[in-house]
Amino acid sequence: MDELERELARLGQPRPLPVSLRQRLETALTGTVSEPAEEARAQADGNPLAGIDSPRRLPAALDDRLTASLTVEAAPLPRRLRRRVKAALAPNSGGRRPAMTALAAAAAVVLLTATVATLVRAGSSGREARKSATAATGAPTAGAGGAAVPGPGAAAGGQGAAASSGEAGPGAGARPAGASSAAAAPSGAGAATGGAVASPPPRSRTAPPPFAFDPNAPGSSVASAGPQVRVGVVGGDAAEEAGFRAYVQLLNQAGGAGGHPFALVPVSPSSPARTAVTVNLSGTPVAGATGPPGWVSGPLLETEAAPEAVTRGAVFDLASPPERQAHLLADAVFPTAGPGATAVVYQAPSGVLGDQVPAAFDAVLRARNVTPVHVVYRAGNPLSPVRADAVFLSLDTATSRDWLDRARTAAVAPARGVAGLYPLLDAGLLSRLPAGTRVESPYLLASGAEAAAMQKGTGLPPSDALTHGWVTAKALAVAVWQSGAVDPASMGGALAGLRGYADGFTPPYETRAGGNARQPEGVLFTVQQGVFSTAGGFRTDPF
Repeated sequence: MDELERELARLGQPRPLPVSLRQRLETALTGTVSEPAEEARAQADGNPLAGIDSPRRLPAALDDRLTASLTVEAAPLPRRLRRRVKAALAPNSGGRRPAMTALAAAAAVVLLTATVATLVRAGSSGREARKSATAATGAPTAGAGGAAVPGPGAAAGGQGAAASSGEAGPGAGARPAGASSAAAAPSGAGAATGGAVASPPPRSRTAPPPFAFDPNAPGSSVASAGPQVRVGVVGGDAAEEAGFRAYVQLLNQAGGAGGHPFALVPVSPSSPARTAVTVNLSGTPVAGATGPPGWVSGPLLETEAAPEAVTRGAVFDLASPPERQAHLLADAVFPTAGPGATAVVYQAPSGVLGDQVPAAFDAVLRARNVTPVHVVYRAGNPLSPVRADAVFLSLDTATSRDWLDRARTAAVAPARGVAGLYPLLDAGLLSRLPAGTRVESPYLLASGAEAAAMQKGTGLPPSDALTHGWVTAKALAVAVWQSGAVDPASMGGALAGLRGYADGFTPPYETRAGGNARQPEGVLFTVQQGVFSTAGGFRTDPF
């Protein structure tokens, strides 16, 4: 073996690490991974960052690659490269020093890479890591040759992905708005939490559902993780159904919630089915004071019109009670006492819009010394000019459209304008709504890529009913994603676990004490220059 070969051979030989670095490596390799129970206890003590920097086990495939790279022997240089190096090192070439410098730098880079990769291995079981790293030489060493060693980015990549798609759960969102107070004026989906949608906490195993935490993040595909989630669907309201089905289609195209696709099963009193959860999209509540009807399977997610009295126990609703919204709307039209003032309430013949909502208007109007006048209205009824300071509509969207057309013909123009609840927040009514019309809504309108996805998936103009279906599907997907619930027994807890989740259309999920009625209850919109504009932030009903 000539001198050049001896020099090159020495470059590939193992080199002992400095004593201080060797001690650090041995400490890292013999450390143990903290037990999940200990980490859970630390988090339960109120420190959400507890255990965030504790060792994590590496995936098996990466562990095997790293072990192989640390124990591989140096391979000889190819003959052609050896001739080039020999020529460079020749005394008369003038390149011996640069070449030697380059070779030394290369050896240093490989040494540093192997050292960092060894430190990353602290996530594996300490005893096994030490055995695999010292199997060839009996002590931690760094070789110059062999396979490429993944750097810290390779080992951290999986954790980074998990951290960006973590679990939502209690406390996941921003703090809710205080009672009787308005947050900063929002302008679209994502603004409900003061301008930023709550980010997912770490430690989820899959990407979150589409748009779960960001109106511009359609999500990414996930692998199948098990059984489908059977969802019973009570149909009837075209917009609510369209919004719900459009989101579920998007979710299933991405692989489902945590790998669990949704299977939609039509249900009704005459056609019950065994499902994990039931969603009412009929526009008319099906739950009563005693809870869901007997033909409903699993917990019930109610329609947008469900009153507070039924949202308790196994009954949930992503929208706030409409009678609470009515309190806020009457207060917005008559914020102070109005002795001698009159308000006409056009109401539905029956149901929530014919009972609870008109009664809620009455309660606030009378407290303001305003005289309410009630008129039961059906589409097609003649409309005479009225002498009133304000008009309140407690009608569904289709009947409201008829009323607005007739009101224009009859020149109905009260001094304090026209006001209504969620049925009026429909872009299809904008051309009919007078400027200044007030609308109290449980939701903001969609924005960003999410708004485009809603329109593409439904083909319908933006409306509160469409939003309710979409938000209900998204919240159900997040509940399944963060809990893994796929059956009726676990679904109720999964839905209750949404507390603190910010869907981008409302403040973080919070309910009134003693039930599942959502609060804060509403945000006020006004019609300005042909568009819906928010007037302040979400408020909690003080009445």
